[in-house]
Amino acid sequence: MALNPYLVDWKRAIDVIGGRPVVFTNGCFDVFHSGHVHLLRTCKTLTDLTGSVVVGLNSDRSVRRLKGKGRPLVGLEDRRMVLRACRYVDMIIPFDEETPEELIRLIQPDVLVKDASYEGKFIAGKDFVESIGGKVVLVEPVAGISTTKIVRRVMLGKGIKVKLDDRPRTKETEEEKTKRLANATEARRKRSKACQKKAQSKKNPRQSKKSPKTPSRKSGERSA
Repeated sequence: MALNPYLVDWKRAIDVIGGRPVVFTNGCFDVFHSGHVHLLRTCKTLTDLTGSVVVGLNSDRSVRRLKGKGRPLVGLEDRRMVLRACRYVDMIIPFDEETPEELIRLIQPDVLVKDASYEGKFIAGKDFVESIGGKVVLVEPVAGISTTKIVRRVMLGKGIKVKLDDRPRTKETEEEKTKRLANATEARRKRSKACQKKAQSKKNPRQSKKSPKTPSRKSGERSA
């Protein structure tokens, strides 16, 4: 299994949270806008005086898998810096997976917050949060604004036609879920195998090279 590149952040988060109530939300937060502020402010209103708002932040690689080539427009560290400056956020934890399911299981939030456009759609961590007695809160989005729409307006303003899809993911069928998990497992296996191969090559930098084979002489061919 591939190592989690943000394992240190995850362990630090557990130490800092220390059993306090947690309101969790997640996203790419690429090109920070008023819709993001509205979501995070709502998260803060759902905490008590001892609670924390924890944001799961997609890594650059995770964003590319979700949004496609050309995204994110803003790198992980810059996006994290912007979120740190938001007074409604107590902690930002990056994750490299396509969804924050593993992170949610580790954090075990009391409340999971998502945009209301996900109603009836697949929400990572929803079943788990509800199984431990937590609740899922859907927040009405700010009408007419999203990172995708901002990007579209900028590109169209430059005369560039773009086709961007900002629709939330639909609910997975069992077949789709099985296929997704199988693909993720296979990807982790390949990354692990590549890491092991790389480590092995470092241990044995000088491997004997096979002497090139002398081409066999064809029958009837005279020697010079």
